[in-house]
Amino acid sequence: TNTAVVFGSVTDAQKGVLPGVTVTARNVETGTETVEATDERGRFRLGGLRPGPYELRADIQGFSSQVKKGIQLFLGQEATIDFELAVAGVVETLTVTASTPLVEVTKSEVSNVVDRRQIDALPLADRNFANLTRLTPGVVGADLIGGQQSTTSNTYVIDGVSNDRAWTGGNRTGYSAEAIREFRVITQQYAAEFGQASGGVINVVTRSGTNTFENRLFAYERADALDANNYFATTKAPLSRQQFGGFSGGPITRNRLFYFGAYEGIRQDLTAVVNTPVERANVPQPTRTHQGFGKIDYQIASPHLLTLRFAEERSTIGNSGVGGTSTAGHGLSSTSRSHDFYGGLNSVIGSSRLNELRVQIARRPASTVPNTPTGPELLFASSMQGKPYSEPQSTTETRFEMVDNFSWHTSGRTGEHDVKLGIDLNRESLFGFFCNFCDGQFTFPRDVYDPNDPSTFPTNYTRRLGSSDFTIPDRVYSAFAQDSWRPRPNVTINGGVRFDRVAYAGELVTNDVSPRLALSLDPNTSGKTVFRAGGGLFRDKISLNR
Repeated sequence: TNTAVVFGSVTDAQKGVLPGVTVTARNVETGTETVEATDERGRFRLGGLRPGPYELRADIQGFSSQVKKGIQLFLGQEATIDFELAVAGVVETLTVTASTPLVEVTKSEVSNVVDRRQIDALPLADRNFANLTRLTPGVVGADLIGGQQSTTSNTYVIDGVSNDRAWTGGNRTGYSAEAIREFRVITQQYAAEFGQASGGVINVVTRSGTNTFENRLFAYERADALDANNYFATTKAPLSRQQFGGFSGGPITRNRLFYFGAYEGIRQDLTAVVNTPVERANVPQPTRTHQGFGKIDYQIASPHLLTLRFAEERSTIGNSGVGGTSTAGHGLSSTSRSHDFYGGLNSVIGSSRLNELRVQIARRPASTVPNTPTGPELLFASSMQGKPYSEPQSTTETRFEMVDNFSWHTSGRTGEHDVKLGIDLNRESLFGFFCNFCDGQFTFPRDVYDPNDPSTFPTNYTRRLGSSDFTIPDRVYSAFAQDSWRPRPNVTINGGVRFDRVAYAGELVTNDVSPRLALSLDPNTSGKTVFRAGGGLFRDKISLNR
């Protein structure tokens, strides 16, 4: 999910429950309101709330209204906020400043939220938001999230759809840090709605426009003129790096239609030093990266929010792989271009039901071209020359995904239930060519080859025959059902089951059933301490590079 939930109860000064109280959550940034009434036990639940600052208001005839301000809701949060109303008197409306509970006592997952304030304030290497996953306990890096497993064991979810690169894992499309509102890193015990991962889940929500116009431009530069020379070097190594961009967001129509756009570019010029008996040179390594993002949010009516967005990343790197014993002719140039189209519709049905429909179309073509166009790879004792054995390469990854989640809230004598059902239909394909040893590889025992000296003759030759073209289809059709049951205000039992049907390159897997069960307990009903326990079956996705 990419929204938040507020639970709570409304009582009078004598702690008696108040049914029929109208509770309204107002998003301060967009003016959007969500309204719910308390049940016979004085309980209420406000779901489908977009992350952001909120004001909560409780109204009922005969009592003074109460407004709580300063409530900040985060992605996937389940916040508990209670009201105590006084009998109507001189003061008809009481306004108090509240704070969001720091401990989420109803959640059984182990997770941490990195919000916009942290993204702006903390040093960020390469301005890659995924590096801030290290703020989560137990996370070593962006590729080692849950249980120290590999990249392909994690999953990136952006606005409720997958951003996984099917070939190697990790992010398929890079997003500027300016385009990220916040993200939640889940390392253990995630719900059945998250699948295709046994490591960690990085659940991201992108930024949207608000009723306030916001604009920013930034530029960073690093140049060799500001670098100190190495003590043993006679000259400085050439270096030039510029990183620049900005964002703009605001209302097209206040309280209804909003826009947001961001761009980030990188221009970097480094030098690789080749130090071999046959070649000593400084070889330039230029890098150019462009990341663009655009988003429109339209509050069609009070219950319906339509979101459309587009994201693109382009990257080129010259003379990759050059340096050390790898000569200039042994390098290559790489290019990639990712673009994602996304549409989402959130619909509140009645007072207790929510449907979330999302569709994405994504495509990522990438290629590498060797500096030496033809011929075998030549591996000498102290240098690598010729065309790299694995080049050239060209791959195109495509993905069509449709997600539909339906949730509803019920309450009764057995407690409160938040039931959620969903499907996730993924159609992926990877096609291209991989010229692996198609021109051969020679291994020499010395640094030179002399046709008149047998001791310099190659000791090994490798070549592959056959076609270098490939097409790998992958179809993953998933369904899940889960229930968050609160038999008591301080006890939450989260149970669910997930089913994945995987059709990979002619192989069919139909027995991927993943049950989940977890418990959270607030022993003192204080909202300050929570005990969590749980277990389940978690399955990795199939890498298309296997």
